[in-house]
Amino acid sequence: MNILSYNIRGMGRGIKWASIRNLVGKLKVDLLCLQETKRDSFDKAACQALSRHPDIAWEWHPAVNTAAGLLCVWNNKNFQVDFRIFEKGFIMLEGVWLVDMQRVVVANIYAPCDIEGKRQLWQSLSRRKIQSQVNCWYLVGDFNCVRHPSERMGSNHSNPDTNLIAKFNDWLAAMEVDDIPCVGKPFTWVRPNGSCKSKLDRVLVSDEWLTRLNKWNHRSI
Repeated sequence: MNILSYNIRGMGRGIKWASIRNLVGKLKVDLLCLQETKRDSFDKAACQALSRHPDIAWEWHPAVNTAAGLLCVWNNKNFQVDFRIFEKGFIMLEGVWLVDMQRVVVANIYAPCDIEGKRQLWQSLSRRKIQSQVNCWYLVGDFNCVRHPSERMGSNHSNPDTNLIAKFNDWLAAMEVDDIPCVGKPFTWVRPNGSCKSKLDRVLVSDEWLTRLNKWNHRSI
């Protein structure tokens, strides 16, 4: 199952749309997860402009005062979604990955910047995980939180909130998900003048997902 997560930081004009569409085609993406769309709504025409698949479905969460905003677009022929919800900071999709007839949960996340907002999001997703009968979980997006002081650099962050970092790590442990190592640059957000840098975007998966991923990769070779 190919998932593309992209913190777009505003859909802007045609160049970003073309970039997404090219990536979807090149990587044969089944599910597209965008964060920070900064848009109030999406219709079929807009989603079709981002995807190369003729048979798509989508779910969106509106931006608030031109900030945040989430979008998920998926290929119905490969991913059959039969349960979807959105709450503040995330869209959650549950359905069947048809190639393997495997039931999965995918959450596209843009966490609030304020501490209380983060805690509410963590609590909501934890509750959903406890209630779920699905073992394959995939959390992706901008968590607006670091796991270690070294993941944040800059004069404004000389005194990291170690308590918040500890609570974030505790939540990840309770969710039973692993933080997948990424290649490329160590920071996912950089202030334009380079004075501050942070690793805020992540891919978090359950052990069951990792097991399935190894099987999927082995079969695709």
